[in-house]
Amino acid sequence: MLHGRTVFQTIHQLPERNRDVPGVDRMTASELCAMDAVNVSIHFQKKWHSIFNWLICNKDNGIFGEVEDFFYRIEYQARGAGHTHTHYCG
Repeated sequence: MLHGRTVFQTIHQLPERNRDVPGVDRMTASELCAMDAVNVSIHFQKKWHSIFNWLICNKDNGIFGEVEDFFYRIEYQARGAGHTHTHYCG
């Protein structure tokens, strides 16, 4: 589980990547997303699955009660920001 880490904290904690990219500490969020779209997507999916399993599909105390079925779709905006469209059936 990622426990609140952002994709930017994750990228900045990779010393081998930081040595290869001059000025990575001054880059904007959209520049970082564009630089490494695959890792941003992987991070978003892991973060989403953590939130989904912990808050929504938790049978004991999920925020929507017991969820019997669900559908979600991950989409990305032009600047690289991921978001989901989700449908729950209880």
